Amino acid sequence: FFFLMIRRPPRSTQSRSSAASDVYKRQFYFILFGLLILSAEFDFEFVELYFSFLKYPLGRAIFNIYMASLISPKISEIMEPINLIEAIIGATLLGIAFIYLIATCIEKSKKKK
Repeated sequence: FFFLMIRRPPRSTQSRSSAASDVYKRQFYFILFGLLILSAEFDFEFVELYFSFLKYPLGRAIFNIYMASLISPKISEIMEPINLIEAIIGATLLGIAFIYLIATCIEKSKKKK
């Protein structure tokens, strides 16, 4: 669902081309990080080699919190339609991070027994 992140350049910037460039860079990173999350879910080998923190629930939780912080719009901008979608995606990522945190706690409690 990161492919839904189509944003217009902010109106407060002076140069429209640099604002558009920033938006495209941001979209590139959203797609890249989204593919990284999917790759971690399917246990691809390169994830284990280069992004080993994504093998563990705690690492995935922290990464999802990071992604949610990048996506979430300012509170004052939430009611615009495109920002509402971003807010929903950010909340979904936070929910997934919460599930991973619970999985981490369960995993640690099983190791203690």
